[in-house]
Amino acid sequence: MTSPQSEHAIDLSSIPPEPGRSPGLEPKRRRAWARLSEAERADVVRIFEQPVQDWSLPYLEAGGAYERVLYALVVTGTWLTPAEIVYLQIARWYRNTDEATVRARLARMVQAGEARSGRYGGFSATPDGEAKLREIEGSWLGRRRKGRFSSRVRPRAEPR
Repeated sequence: MTSPQSEHAIDLSSIPPEPGRSPGLEPKRRRAWARLSEAERADVVRIFEQPVQDWSLPYLEAGGAYERVLYALVVTGTWLTPAEIVYLQIARWYRNTDEATVRARLARMVQAGEARSGRYGGFSATPDGEAKLREIEGSWLGRRRKGRFSSRVRPRAEPR
């Protein structure tokens, strides 16, 4: 019997291309999975299956790479390593990224007081980071109420 950490029983091969989604996600997901430690694998499977609560903001509306990394930290509400963020962005939000980009964004967040680093290479959002994401969400909700959506996402449900 295979442990839940050895595999993640998802397949992104059938995810259709759409604006804001990276193409060829399954090979990227598999590479990101291979880079995770056993402990990180257990964490991402647990996090992947948790619903995003208390947030209306779709992932793709968060903004650029910095804001998408902040989104991952805030909506999961847990400590994440850069490798876990990479995997979750691919597997859960269908967006490819690399660990160097994530690390650079995390370093900026720590300097800005929007994230904190901890032992074992993990990072979590601070109250300032959550406040920044709430501002982004507020702007998005305002545009949505006025019927103005960005070109990144059409007004329909998407994975959160």
